[in-house]
Amino acid sequence: MAKIERESCPRTNVPLFPLSEKQNGRCFVKNREILLGPVLLINGIVDLLCAAILLILPSLHKPILGYQVFDSQGAYMAGGWGIATLALGLTRIWASARPTYHRVMLLMGLLEGISLTIFSIIYLFGVHLSLLQVILPLTVGVVFGISYIICAVRKS
Repeated sequence: MAKIERESCPRTNVPLFPLSEKQNGRCFVKNREILLGPVLLINGIVDLLCAAILLILPSLHKPILGYQVFDSQGAYMAGGWGIATLALGLTRIWASARPTYHRVMLLMGLLEGISLTIFSIIYLFGVHLSLLQVILPLTVGVVFGISYIICAVRKS
């Protein structure tokens, strides 16, 4: 079997991938969505896990992050947000492999990550909820907010 020779970047000597190109001795990635696709995929999977928590735990009479949502109104609210989170997660997973939709998903991810972080911090200190009650949305907001910021910076 013949060995396929791949061209390397002259500056770093790293093999170029099909989505890369050389310009003036420097290597560039043609498709800067390479980082955003996996971020959308992972964020979508996390959304699906959050949706499962919101949809399943109230029906099992289990507290969600310290919140007691055992009555029908609490279960309804959790289930409604669970369905919304499920739809968003499926959309992110679907869009992760479609670069055409990356720009709008990046903007949506930036908005969600930053606003979720700010909202969680306000409720942690302003309303004096426990850290247990805000840890999941705070962590998701910070981690994915930073991830989408990195993607935005790399795109520009």
